[in-house]
Amino acid sequence: MEYSKKQKYIVWGIIIAALLIRVAFVMVNGSNMFLGDLDKFDNDDVKYIRSGMILLEEQKLVYKYPDQATAFIGPVLPMILALVFTVFGSDMNGIIAFQVLQAIIGTLSVGLVYVLGRDFFNKKIGIIASLIYALEPTAVRNTGYILTETIFTFLLLLMVVIALRALKSKTIKNYVVFGIIWAIASLLKSAVSLLFGVIFVAMIFYKYKPREILKYSVVTCAVFVIVMSPWWVRNYTQFNRFIPFTASTGNPMILGTFLYNKVDKYDLRGYIYGKTEIEQNDIEVRVAKERITRKFKEDFWQYAYWYTIGKTIFFWKDSFYWKRLPLNNWDYIIFPAVHMIHYTLLILGIIGIILCIIKDFKKAILPLGIISYMNLIHLPFFVMSRYSFPVMTIMIIMGAYGIVKFIEIVKPIEPKINQTTDGIEDSEAEINLEEQVLAKH
Repeated sequence: MEYSKKQKYIVWGIIIAALLIRVAFVMVNGSNMFLGDLDKFDNDDVKYIRSGMILLEEQKLVYKYPDQATAFIGPVLPMILALVFTVFGSDMNGIIAFQVLQAIIGTLSVGLVYVLGRDFFNKKIGIIASLIYALEPTAVRNTGYILTETIFTFLLLLMVVIALRALKSKTIKNYVVFGIIWAIASLLKSAVSLLFGVIFVAMIFYKYKPREILKYSVVTCAVFVIVMSPWWVRNYTQFNRFIPFTASTGNPMILGTFLYNKVDKYDLRGYIYGKTEIEQNDIEVRVAKERITRKFKEDFWQYAYWYTIGKTIFFWKDSFYWKRLPLNNWDYIIFPAVHMIHYTLLILGIIGIILCIIKDFKKAILPLGIISYMNLIHLPFFVMSRYSFPVMTIMIIMGAYGIVKFIEIVKPIEPKINQTTDGIEDSEAEINLEEQVLAKH
């Protein structure tokens, strides 16, 4: 069998295994994966479920308050939930069906990890990275949560795949596709709304001429505006103000002002609550800005550390929501191993990034840019592992690169030793032959 065919079988084997593992996980654990209470609607996941139900029944997007239209969240996840509920119902059957859909989307992400590893570097690195991501415990577990992360991870990976191809090909089509996916992803998580800045910088390293940078930037941004415009019109019509993405930055900004995520509710005494989500967000943004200004004046260096290095550590330091929702006693036993896997992948990723910068800086630009962007964009807010989860895929790819490069550095030692030994043996054989010839004469 040809080597290329073996690789295809391996890749498809990884993808099929990833699908079976994810589907099996949600079928067994799906009904126990709620962070909140379906009767109280007291957490993100159950609020999303309610949003999907009301969107289906009343064609109205809501979140915190079922009687108020919202711009607190983007429309993508509630729309997908509503579509699934249309077919399977909005009871537990519909919820499990959505989780199975997430299992499929999570599996597609495994495929995209392979494609990215291959396109960034080579097929071998793509295979290693996809195998790691197919089996990585938090990636499997995440398919059971009714949150944005599974779908967003897929969209982020798809954006990076298209961006890399656009940078290499310099074709309008790829930039148009990128603009569409960028807008949809921004309607799911506004954190990527400035992501094109990374592509803009990458164009310089890919030796684009200034007029090319301008042309492709205008095309991409124009497509982005076209896709986003219905959301903008809806928000202006509904709330009589321009809301580009979501009106939900206030609360995570306030929580982010507490050192080391130790939120003190008493410190928020006198906190004024608004009558609507929009009004409440405006108050929270104002209070957050006041707190940031005051805290930096009180202890500049401590807060400067917190808003840079401190939050970066919290962004990366944990595996995604493992301890928060223990499914059974095994979760407590398995967690140390999961934590170790997380740190191992981080270390390998950092090693891979360093090696890539040293060996081929141009190849490091896009993955390093995406990782840095996602880290930096979250620093003004409350940070946790939930937000680093999507870019752990890029870190895994860089880790696979590090593994392969390390093997390549170590492996050539053996052939050199053999080559030296063979050379000695050949020399000895030649000497013996010469002695035999001389003896005959």
